[in-house]
Amino acid sequence: MAQFLVADDEQRVRSLIKTYIEMLGHEAVVVANGEEALRQLFQDSYDGLFTDLRMPGLDGMGLIRAIHEENIHLPTIVVTAYASVESVIEAFQLGVVDFITKPFSSEEIKRAVQRILRQKIQLKETNQYIRGLIEQKALFEAVNYLKPLFSEYPSSPIPHYLFGLIQETQGDFSGALRHMQAALALEPGYDPATRKIIEIRKKIEEDRS
Repeated sequence: MAQFLVADDEQRVRSLIKTYIEMLGHEAVVVANGEEALRQLFQDSYDGLFTDLRMPGLDGMGLIRAIHEENIHLPTIVVTAYASVESVIEAFQLGVVDFITKPFSSEEIKRAVQRILRQKIQLKETNQYIRGLIEQKALFEAVNYLKPLFSEYPSSPIPHYLFGLIQETQGDFSGALRHMQAALALEPGYDPATRKIIEIRKKIEEDRS
């Protein structure tokens, strides 16, 4: 079961999205504006975000920019009746998954949920496959599988973590450390990178002694 955050200043709209999400067997937390959404994101973890663009206070684009600046990896669906060409372009550049136009149907919300979850599953499966290649020391093949992930998941720490593993396996501890630190910059709470940084620093100290 996944958990989604819904931000919309219209009570009817956010309740409707919540109902459609819950009909799919998932959970939804609803808020009325961008400020409330950010507070929720700092308090809890979510699998995806549905947000309106026009909201009082911090609007949808402001929320999307804040998420990007805070390096929060969160697949986002924009649900709006108003969107300029400029806002659409900027939103996609900041990693928005898709736009849904109001009024919307339950089927549109269902497809959006499925797309978000499919992305998470694909990234998880690819992560596991690449790690298997690294363990087998099939590094050239691992790099070829890894390269597209940097553009497909620009705000995820996983591509940098995996590339760091490759460099560690090659004996490039300084390069591995840089990529692990990049992974942490994208997601400060990413434990695999934190643990690996400690290991790599120990190896660097051992090489110096």
